[in-house]
Amino acid sequence: PTINYYVQQLFTANSGARYLPTTVSAAQEKMIALSCVLESNSGDMILKLVSRSDVPVRAEIALSGVGDIAPNASCTVISGDLMDESLYSFWNSHLTTPRTEALEVAPQFSYEIPAHSLSVIRMKTRNSAQ
Repeated sequence: PTINYYVQQLFTANSGARYLPTTVSAAQEKMIALSCVLESNSGDMILKLVSRSDVPVRAEIALSGVGDIAPNASCTVISGDLMDESLYSFWNSHLTTPRTEALEVAPQFSYEIPAHSLSVIRMKTRNSAQ
């Protein structure tokens, strides 16, 4: 699969029914785009962050619009050097494959957004399906 395939897959699998107010403060705010939604089927809050910065960006995130947020979330990230796309091939597909890790979250938390990346943070809420 290509980089574009993975990005489309992440956006499709993490869509939501209702936008939620979210504030992100960072030194390079103009280099960041975000969307925070509530998925109606699972009750999960999904925060998508896109960085076009050449360096990682430390962001302070303030979530609102839902009740309790579970402290453990999953964070799926796809990132890479701009030149990776020209090197991408069947033999080098490892250069830009998404990786998922656990992330501690709260209504206000810090997150370092990798350079040239899409981060999808999926959080369980009080309304999440168990």
